[in-house]
Amino acid sequence: TAKVRLGVVAAAGSDRVTWMDLGDDPEQYLARVQWMPDGSLTAQVEDRAQTRLSLLRLDPKTGTSSVILTESSDVWINLHDLLRPIDDGPLAGHFVWASERSGFRHLYLYNGAGELVRPLTAGPWHVDAVPEIDGPRGIVYFLANREHPTEQQLYSVWLTGGEPRRITPEPGTHGVVIDHALRRFVDVHSSTAAPPRLTLRSLDDGAVLREIPHEPDPRLADLELRPPELRSFENRHGDTLHAAIYRPDSAIRPYPTLVEIYGGPHAQRVVNAWGSTVDMRARRQRPHQRLSL
Repeated sequence: TAKVRLGVVAAAGSDRVTWMDLGDDPEQYLARVQWMPDGSLTAQVEDRAQTRLSLLRLDPKTGTSSVILTESSDVWINLHDLLRPIDDGPLAGHFVWASERSGFRHLYLYNGAGELVRPLTAGPWHVDAVPEIDGPRGIVYFLANREHPTEQQLYSVWLTGGEPRRITPEPGTHGVVIDHALRRFVDVHSSTAAPPRLTLRSLDDGAVLREIPHEPDPRLADLELRPPELRSFENRHGDTLHAAIYRPDSAIRPYPTLVEIYGGPHAQRVVNAWGSTVDMRARRQRPHQRLSL
């Protein structure tokens, strides 16, 4: 078993390493490490069974540690990168944390002592990322699939709670980069029917301020890519499953059908994005019909 330690050394260089106290379990995983605005260090450590995750606060000068919070599961804990400290504004010193304790990944506000203040989001949908937090205005900006499981949209929610507000209007998948002034963002949007389009938008209402020019690829038309059909159906337990159907250009009926299933938590295969249309792995089996789940 690999044994991992966490040490801190001066950025200017030094022979002295301060080793952090990560606890007594020699087989645990060191999952995440992150600096906080007050100069302290945090580490996420997980037991070998991956059913217990602790967020530790570490003193980089002494190596001492304290437990901020602990997540536990009877089955398995899904790691994330959604620890976001609030470094200014009325809630400076608080932080936003994501948890799947409800069955869906949602955001929660904690104070600096690790005490839960309030949940920020809830419902049968997942939060995917937190691009920015506006501490002075008390707003969290996050990406989620709130309206449809195959999409990703940008939303905002008050740190004081309330209903999320959707900012990006077009169906499909949005990836965003928010400016440091927290007034505008670059939006990369695509769907199964449209390749990526870059726009500069207002963060207040999602209005397009400018389209970022790009050169179309002349080879795209030659590929004659037909978007997959996005379908959903229920299994025998009543769970809704989503599928992408790639039909061959063939007059042969019925089609031989290949079914490809991915059952893991991280790489969602069925999404309303251009990546689904240009998925050459899904298209390589012509003249077979392919069903991705």
